[in-house]
Amino acid sequence: MNSQTPERKVKNQINKQIKHYQDLGIKIYGESRVVAGVNYKKGTPDMWIVLNGRHIELEIKREEGGVLSTSQIQWQKYFEDLAVPHYVVSSLADFINIIEKELAK
Repeated sequence: MNSQTPERKVKNQINKQIKHYQDLGIKIYGESRVVAGVNYKKGTPDMWIVLNGRHIELEIKREEGGVLSTSQIQWQKYFEDLAVPHYVVSSLADFINIIEKELAK
């Protein structure tokens, strides 16, 4: 039996893709936040990445039926007010599209 959540599967795919980008020489770093960790705050995005010196926040949702909670929407607005890109990602394809978009800036 596979105990991975749909979100965890996407996160694992993203981590592998980040490694692939690093192997290609793209300057990217990603890290997951630990739920209930020391500095965890309810609703904070699941991952943050740095791409060519630019901070980006990622909220990972399952492909079907994944919706932002009220606290997640508040964090999204907070980061947008700081001019930090915040994306909701539900697949590896979403992540790749985001990276391509950000690299084109």
